Amino acid sequence: MLDARTAGRSAEEQRQRELLTRAWTLLLQVYGEVAGTGRWLERHEDSATLYPSLWAMGRKGRPRKARPAAPAAPAPATPPTPGAPPPPA
Repeated sequence: MLDARTAGRSAEEQRQRELLTRAWTLLLQVYGEVAGTGRWLERHEDSATLYPSLWAMGRKGRPRKARPAAPAAPAPATPPTPGAPPPPA
């Protein structure tokens, strides 16, 4: 499976991908130790906000863009006749 993901990449791209993977792994290990120690030291305080989980931080995602407003219904082609029933919806 790994061969299928790396097929077609240059040696430099593969080296950079491996370096990125190793750096991420090291970051997770070190942050886990630091956060765990910090949570223990701050156990009587609100330490969860001081040392959040990296997984939780990554899952927040980006704010969604506001959807454009739906276009307004077009005006009727002819003015309504007085006393006529309203058009079907």
